[in-house]
Amino acid sequence: MLFAAVLGKIIGFGIIIAIGVMAFKTRGSHPEIFELSEGEEIVKLAKGDWWQDVLIGNGRNTGEFAFTNNRVLFRTYSIFGKGEQISIPYSEIVSVKKSFVKIWPVAFTIKTISDESYKFAILKRQIYIDLIESLAKKSSNNVQETSDNSAMLS
Repeated sequence: MLFAAVLGKIIGFGIIIAIGVMAFKTRGSHPEIFELSEGEEIVKLAKGDWWQDVLIGNGRNTGEFAFTNNRVLFRTYSIFGKGEQISIPYSEIVSVKKSFVKIWPVAFTIKTISDESYKFAILKRQIYIDLIESLAKKSSNNVQETSDNSAMLS
């Protein structure tokens, strides 16, 4: 009986600590959680959700976005460590379309050349759709300019 009471208090304390850690992690922006490549710069940070298809319903993963000059990054929040990071280079994006989370029009879906789809929910989604399209266009122009310059140098 005493063992169960002590165990219950330990579990309760652990839950309180976990809630506190998650509350702390979700406050403000955290650019340090993203692993950037050399020369890569964060253009904009935002909070949002990544929605995965699961067997029953949808799986919601809360985290942060980093829109860089090279790619879209999303890092899930985790009680332990940094969580999972999704990286979608602009050169691999085929389309960015508005979508829904259940009945709410707050999401957009990124489709890649490898036929993968990523559904993200974020407030003011049109701002981020426009940002992704703009950065993808700049990225493809830089690749085109680089290949044009290489051809001219040959």
